[in-house]
Amino acid sequence: MKLLKKIYILNAIFFASLLMFSINSKVLGVEKIEDIKDFNYILKEEAVLVENDDGDFKTDDNGNKYFHYHDIQSEGDTIEIIYNDGTTHTYKYYGGYDDNYSYYDSNGTRLCYIDSNGKYKEPKFSDNQEKVHWKVGTNNYATIEFLGIEKKISVKITESPVKAIKYTTKESYIATDAILDRAY
Repeated sequence: MKLLKKIYILNAIFFASLLMFSINSKVLGVEKIEDIKDFNYILKEEAVLVENDDGDFKTDDNGNKYFHYHDIQSEGDTIEIIYNDGTTHTYKYYGGYDDNYSYYDSNGTRLCYIDSNGKYKEPKFSDNQEKVHWKVGTNNYATIEFLGIEKKISVKITESPVKAIKYTTKESYIATDAILDRAY
């Protein structure tokens, strides 16, 4: 029982020190939220996706199959925070520390803030792919939201250069109970 009590105390000290570190460290990229007027989202390059590539086939609420594309964010995309006094501060999207993808300034400060409920908030991407399936030749877009401000990002889908894929094995296989056995 004494060992459990010691472990509990050590855990409490550890988590308290983490909380103090996160409060005192340069986690927040925005000093005064009320001083922010707007932001610009600047793509490193045009958001162009190849038809049916880098995503998953899904089924919508109506039972229709569609291809759902993964994130359009690219390393090097930029968020420029615009303050009420006209000054700006720039954050770039990259792996940062421990491949934790987010937006960081040149000092390594991550763009986020703590809301009134004590939760960290970062720029959030969303899209309408479930309702309006992205296709070649249609108006596709994603949205980035930060501090209640939304920006639309145009996404272009290009036709896939691959028309078909054929795969032939040298040997036959039979699937049984999710284990592949060689057929004899």
